[in-house]
Amino acid sequence: TTELLPEDAGAESANQPNNWYFSLDVGNVHFVSIDTETWFYPNQQNVTKPQLAFIEADLARAQINRQKVPWIIVYGHRSMYCSCDADCDESAATLRKDLEPLLHKFGVDLFVNAHEHNYERMYAMYNSTYMAGNGSLVENPDASVYIVTGDAGNREGHEKFTRDQPAWSAYRSNTFGYSRMQVHNTSHLYWEQVMTDAGEPE
Repeated sequence: TTELLPEDAGAESANQPNNWYFSLDVGNVHFVSIDTETWFYPNQQNVTKPQLAFIEADLARAQINRQKVPWIIVYGHRSMYCSCDADCDESAATLRKDLEPLLHKFGVDLFVNAHEHNYERMYAMYNSTYMAGNGSLVENPDASVYIVTGDAGNREGHEKFTRDQPAWSAYRSNTFGYSRMQVHNTSHLYWEQVMTDAGEPE
């Protein structure tokens, strides 16, 4: 759908060819890669509107194709839901305003991001509300599950959880590690968080 993509997009050094958002099928998963930074940098905001158009059109096609590729996973850099600090407030709400209705409309199963230097898995969420039970994840999920997996390691170290864990946060960890995902079939996906180093105590 190249007609939805701008010819180039602003970067810190100069305009660059746009390959900042795209999608691909891997086995029975449809992955959608998005650029969450365009909402926050003035020289990139010309990309936000066409990116949203791309996301909506792509998810609509993916929804129709669920018989062949049943899982839909969207990933980007910044959080839409998290609970560690102020990053989880205004900037997360900015993304949710534009993106969450699309994820919900097309039944996206997982939204995965980093940005926070920690790990956190939320329960299924929609409109800042915990949706008890996911129903059928393949055909009609109640809401997307949100996962922050940004704890692989960075010169800035861990990002501390400065707030109490809310009820809609299923699990969080401030150790170094990485995530692994196994998609067993059309109805079962296994997500695993692997700790590699406890790191320095807080």
